[in-house]
Amino acid sequence: MTPRSVWKTAAALALAAALCACGEHEAAGNADTGAAPPPPTAANWAMGTAQGAGARFGARDPRTCPTISTGKLTQVEAQQLFICDSEHVSPAGDALSLVSDVTLNLGGARHYALADKTLDADINANWILYPVFGNYRAFSCAPAGASGASCTLSVHAKAVGTCYMTEHSGWRCAMADPAPAVQPNQPPPAGA
Repeated sequence: MTPRSVWKTAAALALAAALCACGEHEAAGNADTGAAPPPPTAANWAMGTAQGAGARFGARDPRTCPTISTGKLTQVEAQQLFICDSEHVSPAGDALSLVSDVTLNLGGARHYALADKTLDADINANWILYPVFGNYRAFSCAPAGASGASCTLSVHAKAVGTCYMTEHSGWRCAMADPAPAVQPNQPPPAGA
């Protein structure tokens, strides 16, 4: 079997499982199918933090996630991946991105379409994608000043997006509101 046909077979199996009305319980009971093991669940992996990265901004540290590169996603995993994909310090080190109050709903699996190439140059065209929608608050923070209000808050009340598999870095989830409400001079979000 070529690597491409393995990906096609895995994608077809994942899509069939996502669309199957019989649920995951029956699939789990059939151990001799040769299918890949189930993906990690929220119960056996947790978000970490980029230790100390938020201190310069007077904020908490951005959260990090392990790479998930097999199986289909659960809603909890998709939400955690969205958070981790959204939180980081800019490459120049002059801005911190954080999110809070995230609600992400995972839609049904679908096949790749040519227009999906615009999501990411590294997208895996042989894998399923999931539409996502929800809401969240995004903070873009400059290094902390005396006022402690060095962040711009964007409220994404009607966010839409996609979770997709990449060729090299596993699942990615992104969503945004095309017209978020923006509020400058805000403090960073509290806690995790």
